Amino acid sequence: MNAATAAIRRPGLFAALALIALLPQPLPADEKDDRIRQLETQLAQKDARIQQLELQAKTDKGRINALEEQVAVGTPAPETAEVLPEGTYPWTENMRRLPVGVLFPRSATIPEGRFYARFSHISQNQTFAKGGRGDPFDDLLGLESGVKVALMLGYGILDNWDVTVQRTNGRDYTRNSVNFEQGSFDLWDVMTKVKLLDEQKQWLDLAVAGGTTIFWQDNDSMEFSGNAALLLEKSLWRFRLGSGFLYSSLSDFNMTRSTQPGTALDKTYVRDPTAPHSDSRTLAVPASLSLALTDRSQLFGEMAFPVDGYRTGNGPSEAFGYRYNTHSHAFSVFLCNTSNDSFNSTATGGYKQGNLDVFGFDISVFF
Repeated sequence: MNAATAAIRRPGLFAALALIALLPQPLPADEKDDRIRQLETQLAQKDARIQQLELQAKTDKGRINALEEQVAVGTPAPETAEVLPEGTYPWTENMRRLPVGVLFPRSATIPEGRFYARFSHISQNQTFAKGGRGDPFDDLLGLESGVKVALMLGYGILDNWDVTVQRTNGRDYTRNSVNFEQGSFDLWDVMTKVKLLDEQKQWLDLAVAGGTTIFWQDNDSMEFSGNAALLLEKSLWRFRLGSGFLYSSLSDFNMTRSTQPGTALDKTYVRDPTAPHSDSRTLAVPASLSLALTDRSQLFGEMAFPVDGYRTGNGPSEAFGYRYNTHSHAFSVFLCNTSNDSFNSTATGGYKQGNLDVFGFDISVFF
């Protein structure tokens, strides 16, 4: 190699050596392991953050759906309910929204601008003792004949003020005791209710109600009962307790007696001068107790104790059953000792004390 060639190649050699120097050098084994662990930790943190964001998105979506459903039916959002005593809201809030029970109204009112509908279906025959045979399926739980059907429609005028109208099929009665002329009537309950205290703010739910029951006879003549109620309720953990007063100025239409087999009751009828309780009015004390199995499922019991005036003489009216209750619907099945479903008659007592052999169910909805 001559001197000229060496001079040309030497700069290329220097450039190659410089390029090699700029390349990343292999890490020692210990540093390499540390770097791998560091990258794995960063990757795990990113995965955890992604899972956290996905869970938050699901929670937000569920929260939005719940709020939309509550807004749709006019119920308070959970933020409002948080002022309740600890542990109360998750179990009893759905109970608090129900404006009507099986035997009498409750303290809740229909939300402002919303409608409420209720359909009730109760046997007039003794479910487990029809004709003395005691076969509950002989008459399909007593629902194939002689049923009481009530249809109710209500509207919330304000958040604490509503009005309801209910029509219940009545019963046959003796229009003329001389020639035993038979007649029949239906019952129309018209009632307005005002809620005065709210458990979320004043520890107790309290409402007053007033209205009338119209005895609409088949010959288009009518008689009226003046009705009033004081209703108190309180939530305690999973329990919901209620009481108050129920009053009706005309508790049972003159000489009404069912013509269905096995259901003619030896009642004391109004305007009967020989009867020991001939008063046409009734004053009763209601009592209710509900137990939340979940936030939507409840066991419930209701009783109405007549304390003055007209009564059946067979103890309080009673109803016990199960209810599935959501933000917008409620479904109930129950056994009771009365087939009455009108305000002025459920307070008069049962047909037989302690005999829960009348089957019924109801469905209600807010819209």
